[in-house]
Amino acid sequence: MPFGSWLTVLLLRTVALLPLSWLHRIGAFGGRAVYACSPKIRERMLENIRDAGIAGTDRAGVERFAHACAVELGKGVMEILPLWFGRAADMMGIIRLDASWDAVQPLLGAGKGVIFLTPHLGGFEVAGQFLAYHMKVTIMYRQPRLAWLDPVLRYGRAQGRAQLTTADTRGVRALLKALRRGEAIGLLPDQVPAQGHGILADFFGRPAYTTTLIGKLQQATGAPVVVMCTRRLPRAAGFELTFHTLPAPLPHDDTQSARALNAFQEDIIRRCPEQYLWSYNRFKTPSEAPPQSGRPPPQVVRDDS
Repeated sequence: MPFGSWLTVLLLRTVALLPLSWLHRIGAFGGRAVYACSPKIRERMLENIRDAGIAGTDRAGVERFAHACAVELGKGVMEILPLWFGRAADMMGIIRLDASWDAVQPLLGAGKGVIFLTPHLGGFEVAGQFLAYHMKVTIMYRQPRLAWLDPVLRYGRAQGRAQLTTADTRGVRALLKALRRGEAIGLLPDQVPAQGHGILADFFGRPAYTTTLIGKLQQATGAPVVVMCTRRLPRAAGFELTFHTLPAPLPHDDTQSARALNAFQEDIIRRCPEQYLWSYNRFKTPSEAPPQSGRPPPQVVRDDS
């Protein structure tokens, strides 16, 4: 790891020693500040919230909801620090589970692997760390644009039994091999994929460029798909983690598969909508090549080696 990255890790490890309640207060203040000072983020949040109809049509109601989302955004950023920099075990101790976790156990023992999905909802980083502390899991991530940040991100996420792989052809092979070994994999289902790797599908009433990889992995392996919902509890009391298995395999048609996946995510997000990352540019499409260009999405390589 470069020296500058090590200095960054040292600083963040120091801040991560603060109690979660303090980190959430700092995050809430920061979230409000970003909302007030960044017109780009504020307008994107308001537009996404209005178009989704998640807070009604009243302007004042939409703005109140957006303020609440900004607070949750800030909390989410700050709670990453103890997860990544020295206190992950403590964070695991404040996760509340229900019977849905028990229902996942038979899936893990069936030999086909499990595709775990974590939308940008609540403490989604908590969900990834939970998996890594309970099982071997291969997690796909997108490398940040700032090169110095990549070692920091890998340092934080590669804990427990997590194995990170990049969002490219090599990463797809790694996911496929993990599933064929009967292991778990983790992906962000609402992250905008690179050009040629997705298709337009409705998401909260708007066309969103949606990955086709999840459906193809399931078709290639028969692995069940489980969506994780990590709701941040009030007053820094911890997190409520629930597991939601798709009731049926995703359709083979890419468009139908993407729409089914988005519809399932919508139901999960409505459980705590103010904790969704409405500031994320979910409705962008890659500029390099529009999805209507006719270029077929890449196929999952059936490599058993």
